[in-house]
Amino acid sequence: MLFIGARVGGWFNQEKRISITQEEYRHAYELQKKGKLKIITFVRAEVWQAREERKELAAYLASLGYNDSERLKIKDYPSKFADDAEFISTFTAVRFNLVASPSSSKPSMVYSDFRVSTI
Repeated sequence: MLFIGARVGGWFNQEKRISITQEEYRHAYELQKKGKLKIITFVRAEVWQAREERKELAAYLASLGYNDSERLKIKDYPSKFADDAEFISTFTAVRFNLVASPSSSKPSMVYSDFRVSTI
């Protein structure tokens, strides 16, 4: 099981910005590709919503003519909700782009605090 929340719990390699969870996921993903396990992912509903809102904000800023550097500074600005918003947003996006089936690139079931995807 992979749990994605609003903070980075600890770093496996801080210099390369690889979290402990991210490294564990990489190993599990390799096992999944070999058919040895199936990953079930839980994403806090608030994390998913924040990710979607940041994507919309980036698109809006682009429509106003902001350059890439300016858009990223605004879109990835830290918040009280997420201690490293850029990392969490990127990790969530990578997780669902690498493993999700073509018909579903987001969690499919909503729970009170988490969304779940079985891929």
